[in-house]
Amino acid sequence: MAHFIPIKDEAMAQETGRLFFTHVFKHHGFPKANLEKVHKRYKDFADKSQREVKFQEGDEVWLNIKNFRLLEGLNYKFLGPFKVLEKKLSDTYKLELPENLIVHPTFHVSLLKLISH
Repeated sequence: MAHFIPIKDEAMAQETGRLFFTHVFKHHGFPKANLEKVHKRYKDFADKSQREVKFQEGDEVWLNIKNFRLLEGLNYKFLGPFKVLEKKLSDTYKLELPENLIVHPTFHVSLLKLISH
């Protein structure tokens, strides 16, 4: 957005800066209030797509394999089911994996899907 501020040709840089900020604050308000409002709007929009997922020890889950490089020709989206062994951090879980699957056993909750019985 362009701002045109009427000033004299011989105005000093300090005076020009003061006029600019006075003009911007008059039309848009104090920046901190606007930043907080914009941050809240972005957060509310992002939270709409978030899902609250909690797994218990012993739950069985599917593992999304979008980041794995497996054999050519396999077109699976999920592997499993795997048993949840423990919760590591607020959003990561350790799974009981077969010995032939050589990957780290801890996964983010976004890669896990609870098996509905």
